[in-house]
Amino acid sequence: MKRKKAKKKLSPDFQRQFNKSMVRRYQKSIRFNEKEISFIEDYCERYNIHSKSAFFRDCIIGAVLREMDDNYPKLF
Repeated sequence: MKRKKAKKKLSPDFQRQFNKSMVRRYQKSIRFNEKEISFIEDYCERYNIHSKSAFFRDCIIGAVLREMDDNYPKLF
């Protein structure tokens, strides 16, 4: 049987600082038409996505990071 590796424990100061920097202070709203929301509802139901806000955040940030990576200035 495989042994589980011990997880490294982070200092409480580091955890507090990290948690403070990850607080979501800004809000944006988005509107969908009936067809778009229907697709979203079907997708979330099919793949058991319970938190739509986390799903939207992951999709948006993923698309932004991918685009930034594709358009990164290259010297050569």
